[in-house]
Formats: sequence, C-alpha cells, structure tokens
Amino acid sequence: MEKIKIEDYLHLYLGCKFVTGNSQGEVNSRKITVIYGMLSDKIYNNFWLVLRPLSDMTEEERADIWDIVFKKIFVPRYSGRTVFIVKSKKKEISRWVMNSGVERLGIEFNGDVWADSDLHKWDFNPHEVTKYLLSKSFDLFGLIEAGLAIDKTKLPK
Repeated sequence: MEKIKIEDYLHLYLGCKFVTGNSQGEVNSRKITVIYGMLSDKIYNNFWLVLRPLSDMTEEERADIWDIVFKKIFVPRYSGRTVFIVKSKKKEISRWVMNSGVERLGIEFNGDVWADSDLHKWDFNPHEVTKYLLSKSFDLFGLIEAGLAIDKTKLPK
C-alpha cells in the first residue's frame, strides 16, 4: 500500500491552519502553490495541517449537518436529542446519533454519515456534508493518525 502524502489532501483544506518547523499560516488560494513547491523541493521538512477529529464536533455543528441532510432545523428542545454511541468492548465513543423522533442522523467518527426517516433510508447529497466538514477543518482522511496533521484539541489554548 502506498504511503499517503499531505500533497494529496492539501487542496481540500483551503482555509485550514498549518504549522511548519518555524512558521504557521492558513492554506489559501494564493499560498497553496507556494506550499506545494516548498513541499516538493523539501524546503518544508516538517509541515502539518491543524485538524479536528470528528469527536470534537460541537452541538451547533451537528445541527448544521442535520439541516444539510434533512433541509430543516434540528430542534432539540422539543423532541430531538443527541446521543453518543459507545462501542461495548472499547468503551470509547464511536459516533454521534441525532434523533428527532422520526428522523435519525448518524455521524460516524470514521467519516461516514447516514440518515433515515421512520427507519427508511434517507437520500441526501453526501458531498454537501463533506464540503461542510472540510470547511470546519475536520480530519476525514486519517491524517492525524498518519502523522500528517496535528490534532487541534491537543494544542495549548
């Protein structure tokens, strides 16, 4: 299996923060060509995106995804709720599940998103969800685990 490279994912994270051995900045349309060149020429020996794991998603961000999927507002104060599903053997949270009573939305920490209404699969545009998650600097490709990104939640405030 070929080793993943940051160059293969960099263009997906426009607007995302990055750090190098001696500087930091934001990936944008003006800098991205320079960054690719510096990575190619090995000028950046240490380059990391600053990303968030999906487990860091806020209630507001989960509600935004609900709005994208179901095209209506998630209103937890009436009937909706969010639960955390725990893998029984690992004792760690593996996904968010939002429930309005009829509709359910699952956001798996591996990046999968699913939805149903009255236990029937709900069709939605997954590209809209992916675009939203990338705009919020979520790690959808395992870049933190691969050592190509820094977990924003572990940085000092």
